[in-house]
Amino acid sequence: MEEICRAFGHGLSTQTRWERQYRKHGVDGLMPEKRTGRRRELDRSQEDFVRKWFRAGRWNREIAKRLGVDETTIRRTLKRLGLTRKPAALRPMLPGIEDEAADDTTAEAIALAPAGTPTRTTATGRW
Repeated sequence: MEEICRAFGHGLSTQTRWERQYRKHGVDGLMPEKRTGRRRELDRSQEDFVRKWFRAGRWNREIAKRLGVDETTIRRTLKRLGLTRKPAALRPMLPGIEDEAADDTTAEAIALAPAGTPTRTTATGRW
């Protein structure tokens, strides 16, 4: 029996277990058992609500609260359903920051200007 184990690269206990299962159940005893994995916490109708609320732009936390489950359950369900959120566009941190990009006087231009060159300040818009 040890020769068989070495030839196929498994241990003696595995070989013994397989032989026992074959004697008891035949070839069907050697077939791997189907693993069930984690059971679903949401039924199909609840998943429909998750889809609907996701498409309506609801937050995961809000969906979880409405269904009475953990937010992790919602994240897992969205992943299984293939629903992903697109990252939100970054908003400017300071008001008027988009105006500075169009301004002729940038930080680079100020840095490259010779000493003593007058520059316009962005806060007042004056020279």
